[in-house]
Amino acid sequence: MLIGTYSTFSGSTIQAVVPSFTNLFGFIYFESIFFALGTSVFILALVKERNEATGMAKPRGIDVFRRAETMAASRRRENGGATT
Repeated sequence: MLIGTYSTFSGSTIQAVVPSFTNLFGFIYFESIFFALGTSVFILALVKERNEATGMAKPRGIDVFRRAETMAASRRRENGGATT
């Protein structure tokens, strides 16, 4: 913390540009980008594994669509082909 404070007040860290990798702020900047990318790759792998394990992305959602189709078909039969 003291190193970052010193570099900010001494002017060796300019806040308008990306900090260089050789100082502490540059390393923290790089680490945060690396963390964000790594986390997104991990989440995508986790979702892929879940989809492979269940066989479907959202089985409950597919069931809802199936029930909606049967309800629409029954309404069509009741109303003579017209649905609202």
